[in-house]
Amino acid sequence: MVNSACDTASPNWFALTCKHQYERVSAEALSSFGFETLVPLIETPRSWSDRKKILQLPAFPRYVFCRFEYRTKTTVLRAPGITSVVSFGGQPLPVPNETIASLRTVISSGLPVNASDALAIGEEVRVTSGPLKGLTGVLVRESSSGLKVGVNVDLLQRSILVQVDRDALVPITPAAFAQRGSQSVGGRNAPRDVCVLCP
Repeated sequence: MVNSACDTASPNWFALTCKHQYERVSAEALSSFGFETLVPLIETPRSWSDRKKILQLPAFPRYVFCRFEYRTKTTVLRAPGITSVVSFGGQPLPVPNETIASLRTVISSGLPVNASDALAIGEEVRVTSGPLKGLTGVLVRESSSGLKVGVNVDLLQRSILVQVDRDALVPITPAAFAQRGSQSVGGRNAPRDVCVLCP
């Protein structure tokens, strides 16, 4: 859930909009100003008439995450390519620290990652092993090509998904999980999606 209040005197993470293909340029400039930044990159296949290539592209195109005191936003907005701080009703909305931590965990996991629209939620589960150990989340009621974990960025209405092993999940609500596993999605080995809530 997105924070509803912004403490202008304390550093918070914010989502910044930027010009097309300026994500890394803007982040580098902000870093040179002394700000902490994050541009989650995912491997994305691209095809041309003569070749195919895997590119490292932003998971959230035209967005940069940056940690700063909101009262210093004038400096932030001077960075090349940055156009605004994502707000709602004219109020800046910080991105929860837990969301940033989850994004970093997923991106650094070494597992295949892809982007998605924001995900709906279902029964609660916990990741118990592997590079995502400790993340908790909920099952998503969408079909997929495999078992995946997602991190929702509510403010942007976007998620990133990462594939994990079925055996790395345990239910937080066992009865609901067991019932769904045996009846509605075809048993233990059926594909499931998970939306990560917090580390």
